[in-house]
Amino acid sequence: MMVVVTGASGSGKSEYAEGVAVKLAGKGDLYYLATMRVYGEEGVRRVERHRKLRAGKGFQTAECPVKVDEAFAQVCMSESLEQTCDISHGRVCTSEFLEQGCARLHGKIRMPVALLECMSNLVANEMFPETVGDEINANCVENIVRQIRHLKDQTGHLVIVTNQIFEDGIIYEPETMEYIRNLGQINQQLAEMADSVIEVVAGIPIFIKGGEIMMTTLRALVIAFSMYSQIPMPQFTWQDKEMKYAFCFFPWVGAAIGGITMFWWWFCGKFSVGNVAFAMIGTAIPLAVTGGFHVDGFMDTMDAFHSYQPREKKLEILKDSHIGAFSVICLVLYELIYIGAYSEIDAVRQAGIVAAGFFLSRCLSGIAAMTFPGAKKEGLLYMFTSKAHERAVKTALFLQTAAVAVLMLYLDGVTGVAVLVGAGLTFLYYYKKCKKELGGITGDTEGYFVTVCECVIVVAAAVCGIIR
Repeated sequence: MMVVVTGASGSGKSEYAEGVAVKLAGKGDLYYLATMRVYGEEGVRRVERHRKLRAGKGFQTAECPVKVDEAFAQVCMSESLEQTCDISHGRVCTSEFLEQGCARLHGKIRMPVALLECMSNLVANEMFPETVGDEINANCVENIVRQIRHLKDQTGHLVIVTNQIFEDGIIYEPETMEYIRNLGQINQQLAEMADSVIEVVAGIPIFIKGGEIMMTTLRALVIAFSMYSQIPMPQFTWQDKEMKYAFCFFPWVGAAIGGITMFWWWFCGKFSVGNVAFAMIGTAIPLAVTGGFHVDGFMDTMDAFHSYQPREKKLEILKDSHIGAFSVICLVLYELIYIGAYSEIDAVRQAGIVAAGFFLSRCLSGIAAMTFPGAKKEGLLYMFTSKAHERAVKTALFLQTAAVAVLMLYLDGVTGVAVLVGAGLTFLYYYKKCKKELGGITGDTEGYFVTVCECVIVVAAAVCGIIR
């Protein structure tokens, strides 16, 4: 991976680039390729200051004012960094030596990480020779780009710091303008080669290139909340690349509900809210957050299941916006059971398990959506699952399920086991019931499952609290 970090003088780009390099290196080899030629006492003081700032970060520093690829190969071939890091002192790498260095690098278990600080100095050093009167290097751009390509091959990750140019609008001397143009061309080619280009403004990183993963992830999260909650979210046109991962974040709607539920539990204890208000408002929280989205699916499914019609007719009933008597009766029964069980939740650990249950129910619902057969190839559920990145979504959902299960067991082993067993049995019942009645699942049956699963979780937690 190659990362280019740019910014104005004093923007914080160097500090940010160091942080990126340290994270990429982990416990592996980490090199700081210093390109500044040291002149005078001021130059010595700057170098010393920079070394102190890097202290403790794991960098091995190599002074490489020119030919950084060859210098880096020498560093990796040598047992002593000080003996080989400065090729400006007469050491010249042969092609054979460079190849040997690369071979040694590729023989490592982990390829090293290198931070080149900075491109502006390297360009100046390559363009303007140390000996007064020597000609300016006319092939500076080509030479440096070639060096960076070699350096990229030698490293597992390469981080390059460079300066922004052409922003002051000042016309300088011809030689300086030539330098600026060369640096501009090099920056352009580096940006094309790089996996990520980041501009640092006042210490804040702004992704110019390579921030697509982060943005796609954020948009997938927004899509999940926009679809399955009433929480206000930014509006944008949904793209297929974002919808691929939206289902990964479906459980986090449950996390939001759980967080609000825990706040309500704390509030009731703090201000001695009555048990009726505690249970009624606690029951209303998931309805308010989701807008009754899942309850609507529950009611439609109840109408279909109690119609005793053929499969095709049941699927038509699911699409019917009207509600029947059975759905109303089942909803009233469901709410009475839920409120009654919720009123018995009086221990903080049990409340935590109930709150986590909103996350668990949506994890299982997502797994069902990605693994159970669909009853039809249309509708909202089919739209999401058909566009989803199957492997990534399944992996994310299974990992989240495992994590929330561990959390429940940690909070209260007995209650956690009871809740997990209840949720698991509900999951199996849901699969068999939908396959028998409808030939598969739909978006409405997913709402049915979430609703029933949450009720089972609350009842299981309440029963454990009562008998203990």
